[in-house]
Amino acid sequence: MFELKKYQKQALEVLEKFLVATRSQPVESAFEQALIRQKQNPVFYRHYAFEQMPYVCLRLPTGGGKTVLASYTVKVVKQAYLEEDYRVLLWLVRTNTIREQTLKAIIVVGTLWQP
Repeated sequence: MFELKKYQKQALEVLEKFLVATRSQPVESAFEQALIRQKQNPVFYRHYAFEQMPYVCLRLPTGGGKTVLASYTVKVVKQAYLEEDYRVLLWLVRTNTIREQTLKAIIVVGTLWQP
């Protein structure tokens, strides 16, 4: 199993707490609390067309392990927000190179797809 770096673990923890909070309060409030916990300045939560469906973007630098981290987010979302073991996932990528990188990350994560 791939060992996540400290900043990757922190990103997943923040995401998990945010998603859990959205189950019991408006997304805007959960987002504000997530920013406060990270000692970040308040930022307006943009719904776009998602309304109360949580919408987030995890930003990491080049080489920060975005694909591996994204693989782990699937498990976080299914447990913290969906509360279900099995869901259908559609993962879109722009290039064959990214597709191969994504498949490799999912294989490295290994137990991701198990409940």
